[in-house]
Amino acid sequence: FDELAENADLVFSLPVYSVHLDLSEDFAKTEDFAKFVLPQIEKTNKVISLGLINGRNIWKNDYAGIISSVLFIYFPYRLVDLFVRGSIGESVAFALFPIIILCLSKLVDNPKSVGYRLLGGTFFACLVLTHNIMAVLFSISIIVLFVGYFLIYKRKVISPFLYVFVLGLCLSAYFWIPALIEKHNILLSQIPISDRNLYFVSIKALFISPWGYGVPTDANGGFTYQIGWPYILVLILTPIILIYN
Repeated sequence: FDELAENADLVFSLPVYSVHLDLSEDFAKTEDFAKFVLPQIEKTNKVISLGLINGRNIWKNDYAGIISSVLFIYFPYRLVDLFVRGSIGESVAFALFPIIILCLSKLVDNPKSVGYRLLGGTFFACLVLTHNIMAVLFSISIIVLFVGYFLIYKRKVISPFLYVFVLGLCLSAYFWIPALIEKHNILLSQIPISDRNLYFVSIKALFISPWGYGVPTDANGGFTYQIGWPYILVLILTPIILIYN
C-alpha cells in the first residue's frame, strides 16, 4: 500500500513471477514513477498487476468502495457476458471502467498530475478500441461524474476531465474516424441484424430469469437478464440509509 520509488530496482530484481503496483500511491508522485518504476516495467518480463482500490481506506470504515467493487465484479450480466455470450470485448471494457474513474477522481484531488492524465486518457482510448458502444454508454457515466464534481469543485474539474476525454479520442482516432467516414460502405449499417422486439426485456425478466446458455429467444434455456436480488436490495436500502444518515 505505498509507492515503490527508489525501491523499484530491488522489487523487480526479486525471484518472483509478478509485481503488483498500487496505482493509488505510485501515480501520486509522477516524477518518481517515471524515474524509478517505468524503466523497470519497460525491461522486465514479469507479470504486472495494478491495484485500483486504496486498501488503507477500507480500514477506516469506508465500506462504500469495497462493497461497490464486489457488486461490480459479481454483477450477473458480467458473468453472462463472459461465460455465456463469450463477449471478450465487452468483458474487457467492463474492467476498464474502474481505472478510468480512479484516474478522474485522482485528478480532482491533484489536477496537475501528468501521470493520471496520461493513464486516464490511455485507458479511455483502450475502451474506445475495445468496445466502442460501451465507450459511448460509459461516457454518460463520465458526464454524470463530471456534473457531480463540478457542483462541488467548480472550474477546477474542467481541465482534467477534458484532457482525459480529448486524449482518449485522439489516441483512438485512427479507429473511430475511418469507422464514421466509411460507415455507409458497411452493410450492417443498412441491414438490421435482428428484430429488436424479440430481445426487448420484460420487467419480469429483470427480477426472475433462470440461468441458461441459449439465445434469449429460446423459451427454455435462454440466458438470464436478471439484475440480481442483492443488487435490488442495495438499491432499496441506499436511499433509506442516506435519508437517516
